Parts: sequence; C-alpha cells; structure tokens
Amino acid sequence: MPSNVDYGDFLLACVNCGTQASGLGTHFNAFTFDLVVIDTTDNVQGEFVGTSAGGSIWSDVSQVSVSWSPLQLGPGTSNVLAGLGTTFNNTFFTISSPTLIVAPNSGSPAGDTTVQGTVNSSAIPEPATLLLLGAGLLGLGVLRRKAGVTRNVA
Repeated sequence: MPSNVDYGDFLLACVNCGTQASGLGTHFNAFTFDLVVIDTTDNVQGEFVGTSAGGSIWSDVSQVSVSWSPLQLGPGTSNVLAGLGTTFNNTFFTISSPTLIVAPNSGSPAGDTTVQGTVNSSAIPEPATLLLLGAGLLGLGVLRRKAGVTRNVA
C-alpha cells in the first residue's frame, strides 16, 4: 500500500517584497536542487534532481516551480546511487512534479512548500515470516481443539 510522504521543504522569504500590485518584488535565477533519499531498510540511496527556471516573486505571488527527474527511484537497481547498497529490492519512491513554490505570505509557516511523494513496496513476505504466521495459526488451532475436549472422570 503506498504511503504519502513529505520529502522536505522549500522556504521562500522576501523581506523587502511588496505585493505584485505594488511592483516591488525580486527575481530568482535558475537553480538545480538534489534530493537524496536513503532507504535504511535496503541500505541503498537514490537521488531526485530538481530544476527550476527561476522566476519572479512578490509577497503574495510566486512564479517559481521545481520539476523533478527521475520521477521514481527503484524498485531494483533503478536510479541507485553509488555508495551504499546496490538495489532498492521491491521498494520504490515516487515524487510529485512539479513542486510549486508558494508565495512568502502563504503556507504554514509563511513561505513553506513541502515536497510530496509516495513510498510503495511490492514486497512478498519472506519465507520466515510465512513460517511464523503458519506456526501461530497452527498453535491457535491446537489450543482450540484442546479447549473443546472434555474428560469424563468416573
């Protein structure tokens, strides 16, 4: 089952900006942002690369957005970085693209935009997990059978 996750935040501030109507704003140049995801379960890491053409901002308007590539890390060796392990196994991470950066007077706290995505796994339970589950069910069956047997003592 996929889980929604927050991969991090962009916090946009513009101390000397006015509203768009006032004309007092600023411009952000193009930028690149690397978001490294470390999967501690599989001891592997991957990277989403965010790029933005930049844009103008005012206290009440932002024209800045970030597009991400790739859109998915894993499963298996898909988009694994060198360093830790070599495979995400059956887990994969997706990211929502683009991320729209909110105006400095929006969000909570002000100017805060979260980077959203999902984590999903198509993992099949390990044989040991299935063995434990089976043993537990067998134990419950034996316990129930014993509880149903009555002895007649003469």
